[in-house]
Amino acid sequence: MTVNSAARAAKVEALISATAGDLVKSPLTTIRTVDQMRVDQWSDGPREGADEIPPDIARQLMRDHLDKHYREVLDAPVPALGGKSPRQAARTADGREKVIDWLKMLENRSAANGESPIAEYDFRWMLAELGLRDHRK
Repeated sequence: MTVNSAARAAKVEALISATAGDLVKSPLTTIRTVDQMRVDQWSDGPREGADEIPPDIARQLMRDHLDKHYREVLDAPVPALGGKSPRQAARTADGREKVIDWLKMLENRSAANGESPIAEYDFRWMLAELGLRDHRK
């Protein structure tokens, strides 16, 4: 267990003891200063490959996450659209222009992420979903 205060460590230990009873022994406790923790962090160095997600899996995870997020956003108020949802805004000529501009801004921000999987995200499905495929500038 890692905590950032002796009081918190005591509280967690008491909770575990109350729940587990004699099934577990008292934890080994080490108190380190912030400087000691920094030294340990730098001396360990980066763990090559230990926490790395393969790029193809990272891209798929990001795509799935963004798909889910933007499906929800299509029906949520968006400040850039005057507080209307993209579906609501797309019903008027003025709103369609705002939605198209908003989507372009999302694309540009996404593309600015360099080598990140988010940079590859394709927003075109949203144009189709909103009936704006033929209205794009």
